[in-house]
Amino acid sequence: MIETCACVVVRCDDCGEDWYDQLDGVIHFPSIDDARRYLGDDWNIADDGAAFCPHCIAARSCLANGHDWDEFTPCRHELWAQPPAENHECRDLRSCERCGDLDSRPAAGVSVAVTESED
Repeated sequence: MIETCACVVVRCDDCGEDWYDQLDGVIHFPSIDDARRYLGDDWNIADDGAAFCPHCIAARSCLANGHDWDEFTPCRHELWAQPPAENHECRDLRSCERCGDLDSRPAAGVSVAVTESED
């Protein structure tokens, strides 16, 4: 028998990402209330059915309240003792604890001269 079934699939209204299970793929719910119960506090499903994924909830929070920045960390090549790539500009990096956004600034007091190796 072939039937047409109505179901609810949760998709973020901001980024369009489907909610899915790592093993089962996209999950189909019988109702919005079932989806809301299953997803718990991870996703925000409004009364009108608008849905927002955890990343977009965090991004909206940062937009409204500002980022929650980590401390700056040194330029990658300094952190891992790697030689810089040609034309490398040293930059310190930090990320937002809430949404994961990245920020950088010129590395303080660092001067990098890249020289060609002699073979």
